[in-house]
Amino acid sequence: MTRHAFLSVYERRLDQAAPMLDLARRGDLGLSTRQRVAVVQAETHPGLGDLESCQRALDVAEGVRALSGTVHNGESSMSIAVCQR
Repeated sequence: MTRHAFLSVYERRLDQAAPMLDLARRGDLGLSTRQRVAVVQAETHPGLGDLESCQRALDVAEGVRALSGTVHNGESSMSIAVCQR
């Protein structure tokens, strides 16, 4: 679901990406799924004019540093988006 939302962000269909991301962030707390979703949300919110939500999403994404053990399901790294103010 996160990948589909990312494609919507890439295609500038932000209104379609936001609901998919809300569903996708319900992932396993032990994996980095929520933080990955937060990265895509951080890219979506500014385009929707919501910079506060962008900052909150970045804060959630930063939480990936606190995870331990095997936290990535299939990918070895995660990029962090930056909000443009």
